[in-house]
Amino acid sequence: MASIAPLRRAARAALAEALPPGWSLLPAERLPEVGSLRLHSAVPLADHGSSGTFLAILALDTRELAALVSHGVAMLAALRRRVTRRGSVLALLVEDQDGLLAELDELLALEHPCSLALACSPDSEAGWLANLGLGGEPLSAVLHDLWCGRLRYQGPDLGCRVAGVEALRRCCWSCKADLQAVTGLVFPDRPVRDWTSPAWAYYGQLLAPRRLDEPARSALVQAVDSWRAQGAAQLTPLRRRYSKTADLAYLGAVCPRCGALQGDFPLTEDRMQHLHHLQARKTGDLSYRPLEVDVTERLIGHLACGGEINSHCRFLGWRRVDAPEERPRVFAARFDRL
Repeated sequence: MASIAPLRRAARAALAEALPPGWSLLPAERLPEVGSLRLHSAVPLADHGSSGTFLAILALDTRELAALVSHGVAMLAALRRRVTRRGSVLALLVEDQDGLLAELDELLALEHPCSLALACSPDSEAGWLANLGLGGEPLSAVLHDLWCGRLRYQGPDLGCRVAGVEALRRCCWSCKADLQAVTGLVFPDRPVRDWTSPAWAYYGQLLAPRRLDEPARSALVQAVDSWRAQGAAQLTPLRRRYSKTADLAYLGAVCPRCGALQGDFPLTEDRMQHLHHLQARKTGDLSYRPLEVDVTERLIGHLACGGEINSHCRFLGWRRVDAPEERPRVFAARFDRL
């Protein structure tokens, strides 16, 4: 990866155009590397005087991206951890002619609070374009907005965060008992004092119990059991049960009276009836309890792999701070293994 590929040259030129005159780059000998993978550029962010953080650039052509997908994912993950652990931002620029970015996203969730992956392509008039959202724009403009903080990640950060445990009011399909069926976790866009309030929204989508990783899954199961022991008798415990409809076993809500699995598909159908307005929180058809969970890169990847379009949720990912809300940017449709 020692040759200077066109995208790498373009990234250097775009970075020079994006920065104020005299803004210095990090010396080459100080650029982090893991194995054969090394950053190509790094520059102090606009607020470096107080934070000491950097905008780091890794630019890969199609051949390098293919090699990364084949055997370099662990290196990229390690380099990303090293670059972003203190709040620096990593911009992964790739020449994606064969859809390899989607394959890489399958192997290593690219949506991340401190890194942004951009498919780039040459343009006869504007130089190189970066695909941000629904279309391409000059690479220098994207790097400038990353550098000055105008382009920011919006979503839950890594580490311990307060999520909302959602419950849907319904009747058991088998014994007709009144239930508060636990549907999963949502991640609010602000600190929430009143979970019945319509003022808050959640990022991206609801995460069903089966889509959570450890330890979030265990924390949710234990919390529900604890709430039930304290008197929330209608709250459904979460257990692994076999579903004839799905022809597999997965973790889901079960009726506390008869033990019947309240399947993900019927819960989703019932839930959708309440998503076109926010009054469901006031009526109790949708209710929430706070739970602190460990937000991991993998969990954010699951959260970012889709999105709901309704008044309850908001955009998850990288967007400009003054931009209107838009549909989440998704690299590829992921199929979760249950």
